[in-house]
Amino acid sequence: MSDPKTDPEAPTPVEGPRIVVTGTGPNLCYGVSVEADGFIYMPEGNKPLALCACGLSNTKPFCDGSHKALNDHDITESQDIK
Repeated sequence: MSDPKTDPEAPTPVEGPRIVVTGTGPNLCYGVSVEADGFIYMPEGNKPLALCACGLSNTKPFCDGSHKALNDHDITESQDIK
């Protein structure tokens, strides 16, 4: 596993639950479980659950990449919500 202190490409460790809002891309949920269709989904390790924010996904509440069909000018800057 890469060390974020020495490898700029290594994923940054996330402390505590947080949601990263990425505009019309998915909302990335770290350390947060999601209940959908009678199941509870938990992220693995430091990986986020990607929730649809554009409304186009066929696998809601999860992102399926449908937002990529939107124009680049529709995407806004990422923001962290803690």
